[in-house]
Order: sequence, then structure tokens, then C-alpha cells
Amino acid sequence: MEKESSIKISLRLIFLYLFIIVFGTCLCAFIYSLYSLCTNLVAGEKLPFFSLPYFMSGILIFLPFVLILSGLFMCFYLIRHPVKSGLPVLTYGALYMAAWIFLMPLNFNYLQKMVQGKATVEKSSQKLSEGYFRQGKSGNIFYYTDVTRDNLGDGVCIDMGSPDKEVYTFSGVDLSSSKLSGDVFSDVLIQETVDMPKTMSVLAKWFSTFMNIAKTAFSGGFFSWLCFASISLALVSVVGLARLSRWRLKNALWVVIASLGIIVLNVLIYTNTFFEPVSAFLEGAVSKIPQVKNPLVVLVNFVIFILFIIIGLVSYGKFRKKARDEEMDPYGGEYA
Repeated sequence: MEKESSIKISLRLIFLYLFIIVFGTCLCAFIYSLYSLCTNLVAGEKLPFFSLPYFMSGILIFLPFVLILSGLFMCFYLIRHPVKSGLPVLTYGALYMAAWIFLMPLNFNYLQKMVQGKATVEKSSQKLSEGYFRQGKSGNIFYYTDVTRDNLGDGVCIDMGSPDKEVYTFSGVDLSSSKLSGDVFSDVLIQETVDMPKTMSVLAKWFSTFMNIAKTAFSGGFFSWLCFASISLALVSVVGLARLSRWRLKNALWVVIASLGIIVLNVLIYTNTFFEPVSAFLEGAVSKIPQVKNPLVVLVNFVIFILFIIIGLVSYGKFRKKARDEEMDPYGGEYA
């Protein structure tokens, strides 16, 4: 029965993994396509519901993000369904490592071809609509009474910097070069409505930095990618924290904190000058092995992997001991 239960959970893990990859990637790609359509939208226009080019770009952009998170969700499943056998854990590890060995490089390969072939979806230049008040980056407020097909506008401006907030008219202003669009959005009114909150913006910036590091590592060749992909060893080993406590919620929290910490630490090693002296020392120490790129990253990820695996084995041993004790009566005999 014990073996059958482990096999069932392992099979469910496989289906869960496939569901996370397909559903998670499609969901992220759809949200990305909607957000991208909003960046091209101007006030007064209807928002298209779907864009296939943006959706396909979203799949390639967010597949690595979903692959990384898939390990977290599988860990949550193992925390929710603890078993005595190590088969589900081995299944989890095999699935997660397969993603980094096969799916990640394949995805970045397609991304490279898309960039080289200039198959990216560019932001379209939309004609700003009249009849709306918009605040420019200088703080002045603009109102367009008429906008031509060439995106030339006539209207009124309120100079918010003047003492009396003077009002003056203008004519034939090129709106494509005006300061009424955001850094990404075509219309500042749309940006004020759907722009990301500060927290989401910070997370998106970190993810973008992580993706740029991954792309650079992939472009550097096999060994460069292999050294960067050592983060997968550290991330897969967080399963060792799945039985650290008797409280499942606490275990899930430890897994999340450890995963985020590993990603942040790797990004900091690649981008922060604080780690440069240590990196330079290790690069000198392994200079006879030119295949090793950024040895500090490899060392840190390998140490984390060993540490979490040891923690997992110790907690697994305690779990098995507790399970055996619960099957025995106070006099040392097994229950019938």
C-alpha cells in the first residue's frame, strides 16, 4: 500500500507539472498580451480582447518564469501529501531538472531567433484622442480640441508652473513627440489606470534582470549556460525544507523564502560589485579551468544544494522514525 501510494502521488506530480507548465504559461502570456495592448491604447478607443503576436511573445518571455515557479508548486503538493517513500521526491527532482536541461535552452534558442529575425512585436504609434485632459511630465495640463490624422493637435494648455496658472492655446503641435505618453504607454491616461503597482514593478524589474542574465549566459555558450544553470541545483534542493516542521504552512513558507533568497542571491552575485573581490579570487584560483564561468555562482549554488539535501535527509529520517513509532503500541508491539 505504501508503494502504491507513492506511485500514485508521483503520477499526480507529473500531471500537475504538465498542467502548471501549460496553464501557467498560457495565463501569463494572455495577461501579457492584454497589458501590451493597453500600452498601445489611447483614451476613447476600445480595447481588443486578444492579440496572437503578443500572446506568442508572452509564451516565450514567461515560460522560464513558469518553469521556475513549477518547482514551488510541486513542493507545495509534496508538503500537502507527505509519503514515506522517496519516489515522489525523485520524480519532482527529475521533472524540475528536465525543465532546465531541455525546455529552458530550447526557449532561449527561440528567443534568440526571434530577436535576430526581428520578429518582435513593436509598439505602434497611436493618434491621441481629443476631448480629454492630460497632465504632461512637466506638470502642465493639456486639452486637445482637435487632432488630425497626422497626429497634429490644437488645444489649450494650463501652465501649472506659473503663479496664476496661465492658460494659452496652441496649434499644430506634433503629438508623437509630446510628453503626454509614459515610458511604455501611448497615452498617459491609460498608464494612470492600468500601470503596475510599485511592488509589482519591482518584482518585474528583478525578473527582467534575471532574464537578461540568463540570456547573456545562454549566448556565452554551453559552459556559460551550465554555470548559470547551477541555480537549478539550489532551487530543486528546497524540497529538503518540506518536512522541516510539523506545520505544513510553515514548511511552505520556508520553501518560498528559500527559493526567493536563492534567486536574489544569484542576481546580486552577477550584478553587485560587493561580490567582485571574491569572484576575482575564485576566478584566479580556477583559471586553469576556463570552462568555469563565474565560479562564485557555482560554488554558492552547490553549497546551498548540499546544505538543503542534508537538511532534507535528516528531516526525512525523523519523519520515518516518527511514522514507525506511531505504528507501534506503548509495549513495543505493532497494531493488528
